[in-house]
Amino acid sequence: MSAPVKHTCPDIDKLIEKVREVLKLKPDLSSEEIISEINYHLWGFEDKLNELRYSNDELRKWGEGLEDELKESEAKIEALEARIEELEEMITANLIN
Repeated sequence: MSAPVKHTCPDIDKLIEKVREVLKLKPDLSSEEIISEINYHLWGFEDKLNELRYSNDELRKWGEGLEDELKESEAKIEALEARIEELEEMITANLIN
């Protein structure tokens, strides 16, 4: 089982760069209202994306921890199944003798 989320940091970096590009366009825009709207909608956007990055990292770590637990459980199950087979063979051998 792989981690529940992919590494999204490269995608987030691309979004941050696009936001920076939009902000660079402001001087070329003719309408102050449009500039105001862009600023309103993009204000704090980078911070929110970085929060998302942190959340994704935590989720990924959680998923990797679950994956480790699963592997440990699978190993225990295999050991118990092997022990069951041994005990069944012992019972069968005792019944035959």
